[in-house]
Amino acid sequence: MTGGNSIWYYIRSYKFNSIFARYFCLILCIVLIPLIGTSAVIFNYNNTVVKQEISGAHEKSLHTAKEMLDIIVDEIDRVAMRILYDSSVDQFMTQNISKDYQGYEQVMIVANAVNAISMLESEYIQSVELYSDISNLVLSSENGFAPVPAESQEWVLQYKQNRGAQNKWVTARSGENAWQRFISFFYTNPLLSQEKRGVAVLNVSAASLQKRINEGDWNNGEEFLIVDENETVLFSSGQLFAPGSQLGRFFPEEKSVRKGNAFVKMGSTGEQVLVSEVSSQHNGWRYVSIIPMAEYAKKTDALRNWLIAAILIVLLVTAFLAFGLAVRIYMPIRDIVSTVENPEQVRDKLLDSGNEYSYIVSKYLKVLDKKTLAEEELQRRLDGVELD
Repeated sequence: MTGGNSIWYYIRSYKFNSIFARYFCLILCIVLIPLIGTSAVIFNYNNTVVKQEISGAHEKSLHTAKEMLDIIVDEIDRVAMRILYDSSVDQFMTQNISKDYQGYEQVMIVANAVNAISMLESEYIQSVELYSDISNLVLSSENGFAPVPAESQEWVLQYKQNRGAQNKWVTARSGENAWQRFISFFYTNPLLSQEKRGVAVLNVSAASLQKRINEGDWNNGEEFLIVDENETVLFSSGQLFAPGSQLGRFFPEEKSVRKGNAFVKMGSTGEQVLVSEVSSQHNGWRYVSIIPMAEYAKKTDALRNWLIAAILIVLLVTAFLAFGLAVRIYMPIRDIVSTVENPEQVRDKLLDSGNEYSYIVSKYLKVLDKKTLAEEELQRRLDGVELD
């Protein structure tokens, strides 16, 4: 075969209009389109399965934490009721006691009240505080008999602002040191009357809750939150969501993070996280778990990389096979073109193989021969006319 009628000659001449190029691309598409489509389906299915597995395990841990925390809140409520209905605490709330405890009777009232709030047995309640409207005094289980000036306590101002509208509420507070954090439960005295005499505050240590929560089966990077009905964070097991902050500000693109179990984008970084939540039986709380999907990206990335590698290998193999098949398919066409360009070179080589190529070439050669004979006959007659 000469270079003039090689396959590359026709590809350069006709480019993508070449039948060879079209067959080559067609074979590639026939193989690659189903392969890529199947790979995409497998990847998306695996990604969905991974997310469902994460979500299922996530939700199970969250329900376990909910049951545990609801039991703790029940315990705190029972302790608060014992304090509110204790006769010595009631005396402290109803008697006008001076700051310097004038008289034996006032000393005994304070002593009994302090004993009532100091003898509690609970692994979660770190301290109890009492405030009396009449005396404008604060007693604390951590300070013993020493009264605490009400003006120095920020929570007293909060009580005075809320006492007309609420009988019970919960807020996040910090201790004297930044690392000391509490969830403070406020119970007005009396609890169900409009005329308030004071308040009992039970401070639950965030560290003790953290210890119990850490016993659960949590994922790496996961944060567990307690959120009140106003979407204020009361407790966070991590550092990202500070107690007292609004949960919604971490999800500016979401109208609401009350999605139950959903994948949403968090903050300005656009990081995708799984947000799961369950409702508490108490205080309108929600228990929220947030886990970055980056923790599980390695699972999907490994499959994606494997699929890409497989597609590249198959693409390379398919390209070789497609080229070979295209050459085989194109060979008869190339021979026909070569016959048209130089019929004499195949006249002696043509064998009656009984296939389509032999039939087409033989017919072409017969037509060509007839044409040649007709041209020769015409030329003889023309020559005869000129002689006459």
